[in-house]
Amino acid sequence: MQDNLPEGCSVDFQDPDQLHTFTLTVAPSEGLWRGGKFHFSVVVPDEYNNVDLLNFDDPLNLEAANHYQKDKESFKRKVRQYIDLNNKQ
Repeated sequence: MQDNLPEGCSVDFQDPDQLHTFTLTVAPSEGLWRGGKFHFSVVVPDEYNNVDLLNFDDPLNLEAANHYQKDKESFKRKVRQYIDLNNKQ
């Protein structure tokens, strides 16, 4: 996650097993707020629909769940093909 943040931002996971709770620190180097350091406590509720976390106990797409469980690499290729096909700009 840290690698994807803009300059001047950082995250701190106080408990690495609790990825839904973290502190975001923003320290702008320009603009009106430059020189400040702002801390935000972030708690993502369990109800948040995080679509990249698969739920095999109650899959929305049974065929996709079975495909993933049987052949993860083939499933990943199919997802990539779908994204490439439908994400042309």
